[in-house]
Amino acid sequence: MKRHESHPMNSSALIDARSLAKKYCRDLKKSLWYGLSDIGKEITGRMGAAERLRPGEFWALRDVSFQLTPGEALGLLGRNGAGKTTLLRILSGLMRPDEGVARLRGKVAPLIELGAGFSPVLTGRENIFVNAAILGVSARVVSREIDAIVDFAEISDSIDAPIQSYSEGMKARLGFAVAAHLNPDIMLVDEVLAVGDMGFQRKCLKRISQYLSDGGILVFVSHNMHLIQSICQRSIVLDGGRVVFDGSTVAAVARYTRLNESKIEGSAKSPAEPSEQTPVVIDGVSIVPSDAIEISPGGSFQLTLRYRSLRDMESVTWGFSLWTHDQEVRIATSVGKHDGHVQRLCAGGGALSCVVRNLPLVPRTYCVRAGIYDAVTGWPIARFGWEDAPASFEVQGPTNEENSRHRIDNDIVNLDVWWSKPC
Repeated sequence: MKRHESHPMNSSALIDARSLAKKYCRDLKKSLWYGLSDIGKEITGRMGAAERLRPGEFWALRDVSFQLTPGEALGLLGRNGAGKTTLLRILSGLMRPDEGVARLRGKVAPLIELGAGFSPVLTGRENIFVNAAILGVSARVVSREIDAIVDFAEISDSIDAPIQSYSEGMKARLGFAVAAHLNPDIMLVDEVLAVGDMGFQRKCLKRISQYLSDGGILVFVSHNMHLIQSICQRSIVLDGGRVVFDGSTVAAVARYTRLNESKIEGSAKSPAEPSEQTPVVIDGVSIVPSDAIEISPGGSFQLTLRYRSLRDMESVTWGFSLWTHDQEVRIATSVGKHDGHVQRLCAGGGALSCVVRNLPLVPRTYCVRAGIYDAVTGWPIARFGWEDAPASFEVQGPTNEENSRHRIDNDIVNLDVWWSKPC
């Protein structure tokens, strides 16, 4: 199904945000009074500039500007309360800014809150048609796409049950499936993918990749650094409602990480001048065949990560991703605290090792990016291959019918990994 083109897709920016600002009041009574006062001033034409804060107010968003053109994906990074969701709500039209303007052209699909836009008493099928109507998509078009939507969401057994009986994951799958298959010009996604299982996340990433290739625009909020680096080439870091960094996602993740470290350690330094000191450094990654003289499709290899730690780290996880040089194939391990490989790092040098079995790759050269993460927060502690050159290895052997089952095209899969204890 082709995207609806009510405007030239290759002309000017489809998102043009200029000097956006939004303030809130911490006191409920004052907030209600200020709201009524502002409505009265707006009706009578006496609404002035919003620069002055009234008692109890604070800036949740301040002077945020950016533009996006077709095919771009922008990541939004920041601690809780940094202003990410407020920005998405302004872009989606759910909230008006106190200052600035946001111009969006085309169909916009906001996936900001689980179940948002769904009526709990309507069935999943009925909600698909309702959400499509909100996007301006006709019932005739939805009828053509509904089987694909239901299949993608993996809820065929429950599609005619009321939404109120759905789990959080089912709501997330249905919401994303509707947005992805009705091809909006702009998608706004806030942590919705976090509740989906690994298999569903893989499908979403593949769909997003195709969506961007077709000229869609994505604004993506996530605390999952693997996801945001896989999807977005550009990211903005927000702190206290202000933009403290706007640039490549790799550099944005580094800035976000240092910002978190300075907050956690109670550093007196300004976020604009973060310390370059990090508690753990990854010196290198090596990949060797574990059961043969070469790495082959369906075979196995051992991956070892060498690190230096300034202090004991009680609870960390680590993981890695495999890429082709043109980013066509990307395979990522999960690094969550429930994945069975929480480690304790001791001060000094050491190594982390694992064995990858049943390698699902065809003959080709691949690169490896790795990271060590806080097991509780998921924040990256150290990275390898993102800001510097990644390690690489070659899968050898003929591409024939026997090993073609190991071929993966532009997808992320679960690897068969055996995690060893720290060396």
